[in-house]
Amino acid sequence: MKPDNKGTTLIELIVAISISVVILGIVASFLWQSTNYYRRSSEDISLQMEAQTILNQLKDMIVEADCVEFDDTVDPTLLRIQHGEDILYEISLNNSEKTLDFVRAIREADGTISRTTSQLFGRYVEHFHVTDTSAGDSFIKVSFKLQGDYTEFEVKDSLINLRNQIKTMKVYW
Repeated sequence: MKPDNKGTTLIELIVAISISVVILGIVASFLWQSTNYYRRSSEDISLQMEAQTILNQLKDMIVEADCVEFDDTVDPTLLRIQHGEDILYEISLNNSEKTLDFVRAIREADGTISRTTSQLFGRYVEHFHVTDTSAGDSFIKVSFKLQGDYTEFEVKDSLINLRNQIKTMKVYW
């Protein structure tokens, strides 16, 4: 009896490689879609958390304010929040960096004003707007939009209830 030493033919080898390439292509596609979905979901969650942080910080500052002024005719857009006659918070939209920046000014007893260096208040900010409802209500509307690489998140007309009645800013900084 003669041993069977046929080996593998070229056609069998090409078929095996083709099947392997198809299977690897399906696996790579699945991994790419999963990674892309994870990246988008992670960014969406990050934008939502950033929006909630910005909104909470704004509420904390505005709820006790004596005066709130918003000016979107200047560059950068500026929100000024005054507490009493001695403390002023300035929040500005930096369009080039897509950030909200924060400065705190304090009027000292001798009349001099000390300011902190500009600090980060919020990231990914594409648009920022504050509206005084001025209908005798004690509400301020805050709207802003955060833009990431893949997704965006928008806060529209979030109402902040004020404890104090808003007055005109008398003390000039």
